[in-house]
Amino acid sequence: MSADGSLVGGVEIDGDQSLTASVTLRDLDFTADFESDGSIKLDDTAYLERWHPGKPVLHRVRFTCGDDVIDDDIGFRTVEVDCNRILVNGEPTWLKGIALHGEGPTGGKRAHGAADAKALIGWAQQLGANFVRLAHYQHDEHIVREADRVGLLSWSELPVYWGIAFDDDAVLSNALSQADELVRRDRSRASTILWSVANETLPGDARTAFLTTLADHAKTLDPTRLTTAALLTLPSNDPEVHVTDPLGAVIDVIAINQYLGWYYGDRQDIPSITFSTDFGKPIIFSELGAGAKAGHHGGEDEIWTEELQAAVYRAQIAMIERQPDCVGMSPWILKDFRTPLRVLPGIQDGYNRKGLFSEEGVPKLAAEVLTDFYAMVRPYQ
Repeated sequence: MSADGSLVGGVEIDGDQSLTASVTLRDLDFTADFESDGSIKLDDTAYLERWHPGKPVLHRVRFTCGDDVIDDDIGFRTVEVDCNRILVNGEPTWLKGIALHGEGPTGGKRAHGAADAKALIGWAQQLGANFVRLAHYQHDEHIVREADRVGLLSWSELPVYWGIAFDDDAVLSNALSQADELVRRDRSRASTILWSVANETLPGDARTAFLTTLADHAKTLDPTRLTTAALLTLPSNDPEVHVTDPLGAVIDVIAINQYLGWYYGDRQDIPSITFSTDFGKPIIFSELGAGAKAGHHGGEDEIWTEELQAAVYRAQIAMIERQPDCVGMSPWILKDFRTPLRVLPGIQDGYNRKGLFSEEGVPKLAAEVLTDFYAMVRPYQ
């Protein structure tokens, strides 16, 4: 659904081009034909009940072309940027989020199927989230469909991460092809509001041109959603962090990864730090957090303890509450996940320990801190 409330869509006919394709809203007894170019636009949508975060409404939709029939459950909602706000169905919305890897709830295996999706999304709901960041690649389609079903907003991301050959046409072609697949798969999902084109890439002319092409392509494929990228902020002693990455002029929403209180910075200084940009756009803190081994307890200054992780979250929340352009956050990360780079015996043992839940779903103290904060944030701010 476009920001103006009109319903837009399209089909591609493979075969007899003389056939007519149509779409039917089965629960509303409404049918319309697609134009000869495969497009459709319906301006009168007052009869459609909107899909809202936390209050999902899915309509039974049937696509027909000749003998081919496809049924799907689709929600209709609008999303747009208004200065430093994100509007969902015209309402300013604060994204109470959490980041997810595509790892299942137990066993350190890749998430796959409806049961895994229901468990992971259920943990996000347990935190009080209305938003999930699906990083850093395309996730199982069941995750996005489950977000549709329960009413969680979502961010979908392409696997453009750190340093790649941004000046290589073959790499760009590969990224564009992956964007084609991701956007076409999920552009009928009401939960999806953000296409992310990258994570933590360092500014440079070739990189910015590469990501601009990707962002523009996503907009061409789907002009009804917003674009973003998780930008990297480097350690600094300056309490006023000003983001000048030129990619900010291209994307709709500025997303910032920062690990104050963990990899750098003193925890007691976090609440006084401010973030601003050159762009007058909404900001999401797309990553933040600290590591803790579930069940490992001690003082707030003792590394790897649940107490330290919780203290970092309290300091980050105090900082975020003071940021006028901040419209949400997606801390890193829902659960501990496997990675061969984390080898500290007795603590990491092949897992990244920044999860709010252990690798087997045991909540840590920081989960309660975030849950309490999200309980105080109104769905519409």
